[in-house]
Amino acid sequence: MLNNRLEVVVDNERIDKQRMQEYNVHMMDDNMIRVKLEDVEVRFDGYETKVYMSKQMSEKQCGLCGHFDDNKDNEFYTPMMEYTTDIEKFHKSYMLTDQCEVDNKLLFEKKYYSVETDTLDDYDWMKFYSDENTVDDSKSYGRAMLKNTYVMEFAHRVCFSLEPVSKCPKREQNDDMVEKKIRFTCLPRSSYEARQLLHKARTDILNLSGYPVSFVENISVPRTCTVY
Repeated sequence: MLNNRLEVVVDNERIDKQRMQEYNVHMMDDNMIRVKLEDVEVRFDGYETKVYMSKQMSEKQCGLCGHFDDNKDNEFYTPMMEYTTDIEKFHKSYMLTDQCEVDNKLLFEKKYYSVETDTLDDYDWMKFYSDENTVDDSKSYGRAMLKNTYVMEFAHRVCFSLEPVSKCPKREQNDDMVEKKIRFTCLPRSSYEARQLLHKARTDILNLSGYPVSFVENISVPRTCTVY
């Protein structure tokens, strides 16, 4: 951060906006940077980093990065594919023994470890906040398409799509995906209004007419849904 604005540094060299595209870096606004690669997208707001991977990568990685399967209860698998509830044992199993020298006593002092528990505000990155109670939209190949408000959470703000976004019902998978430009409006995460909208967006489409546009983002949406 420089004067409360994000700056990009690559190999100790400060990169200006004109050169950012060379490194697949995009400045979404003054306080949000996006690095978009083929199957991975990284966003940084100066305080917190979020990593988003394509659904094709779901359950295809493990270890310290988790499994990307929307399940926080099965993260702690060792390289030998043994599940453990001991966080210290889990971390130690991924250490390179020929490169890292750490006193074993330090690993088991249990001073620096904790397990996150689900809370009301503990939502997954770029997750849709609704279920079968959302509005029924068009039908394609006999499958009912749903629409809801798309929510994106960051460390210090929450952003809501200004128009409804299509999604597939539960027990159906996305088919024939297309990218659509979606306008978002953002509110401070700590504000009462943001918490109210987060709660309402889980079951209803938000009416955000009159709210300013904070940024525009390409979002992958399904044209059709199929039963799996």
